[in-house]
Amino acid sequence: MNSTHIITPTTVHSSDAIENRHFCRRLLLGLLLLYCYSFTQAQTNLALELEILNPLFPKFSATTVILSIENKGDVAASNIAVSFPALEQGVRRANEEMDVLSAGRYDIFEGIWSIPSIAVGNTERLELDLYALENPIHFFAQITALDQVDEQPDDDTATFTNEGLLHKFTYCPDDIIVTIPRGVGGARVFYPDPIFQTACGHPFEVTQLKPTDLPSGAFFPVGFTGTLFEAAGDVCGNLLCAYNVVVQERDETVDLELSASSDRPKVDRFERADYRLTVRNNSDTDASGIKVQLTLPEDMVQVGEFQPTASQGRYIPFYRLWEVGDLAAQTAATLDIAIFTLSDTAQALAQIISAEQADLDSTPSSTGCCEASEDDEVILNATSNRPRTNFPLTPNHNQAIATLFPNPTRGQLNVAFEDAAPTVAWSILDVNGQLIQSGQWEEVAATTIQTLALETLGAGVYYLRTQQSTTVSTWRFVKLY
Repeated sequence: MNSTHIITPTTVHSSDAIENRHFCRRLLLGLLLLYCYSFTQAQTNLALELEILNPLFPKFSATTVILSIENKGDVAASNIAVSFPALEQGVRRANEEMDVLSAGRYDIFEGIWSIPSIAVGNTERLELDLYALENPIHFFAQITALDQVDEQPDDDTATFTNEGLLHKFTYCPDDIIVTIPRGVGGARVFYPDPIFQTACGHPFEVTQLKPTDLPSGAFFPVGFTGTLFEAAGDVCGNLLCAYNVVVQERDETVDLELSASSDRPKVDRFERADYRLTVRNNSDTDASGIKVQLTLPEDMVQVGEFQPTASQGRYIPFYRLWEVGDLAAQTAATLDIAIFTLSDTAQALAQIISAEQADLDSTPSSTGCCEASEDDEVILNATSNRPRTNFPLTPNHNQAIATLFPNPTRGQLNVAFEDAAPTVAWSILDVNGQLIQSGQWEEVAATTIQTLALETLGAGVYYLRTQQSTTVSTWRFVKLY
């Protein structure tokens, strides 16, 4: 009789199988912890923005680029990194000064802006003065690192391009309104050329179509004179620009004066100078509707911290127009602006182009760049800001007359005389030869020191002129901020 053997299978637990089971358990546990951590990790909300002060930003022009990052979340953000490789996007620095930023550090060569932290509700800013080397410009910035989780990552990037704008934009000046006293009949008027920002070839062919007999700088009669310009280009076709030159007569008169001071005695190529324009109403009558036009050639560009600063009114950077507005009698208004030069001979013109009252001793918009013959216009360039009167300069150490110190000065100027004099008349002139201050010292003794208070003077180059009997002497000095 045959016997049957029943074999019962047994389960063998190998070491590999046991290790795989433990690995799966650890993996599931890790995924569970990561899932839970994503709900417990601190979250914030950062928003990135790009602002271009000149939104056209055509090739071979400069503008200020502002990159800002705001913490809109409920907790502080830390260890933020923003990628903005500006030098890889068709631009270079417009000047050699350090970039302006409110927090952290920006490495323009690596293109990384590192910010240690941003408090809730705060905004940090990075400002770059850039010069376009190509058309069009495409900017891209992105938040690339952050300790926290950004709950709304859609606003972590910011972009800019001028590609569409460059093909269709043209700027026409506002109507040029010149006010003159009654009975004059008209005025010689210069008006700014239209700005044609297109992708057409350079230089533009700009043709004045109407009126052909009254170009800029001609004598315009009282009334309205229509002006029409056309810019022709192979790519964009023709662009038209039309505005009016208005010459009006008024009985009211004022005495407006425009002056400029600078922190640089001489501005060479690839250098920056800070200027302060001052409009002063020297009359006893209030003035209104004042506008100042800044005319820049192609080899000078505007730069500065965020934008030029006006003590009143507003300055429009792209139009280069300062709308001063109203100015009470015997008061002044200022505009701080920075200019970057691209050549050694660059010159710019600032002039009052409009007021609702007639000026006693000058006519708005009465000159073109770059001349200044009236007190409502001034040249912005230290190389051309020489006194109109070619008076000789007296050495600072002249034993027969006097010594000036300190020079440069911030608050006061000391004049030490070597010889006695019964009276010494003195005057301070600006770089255009215009009188700023004047007075007289009585019974000046030898080795005495006379002191002039200069706190009210803006920064810039000035001249001190003294007269003793028939001896006239002139010194150059620099007033600092």
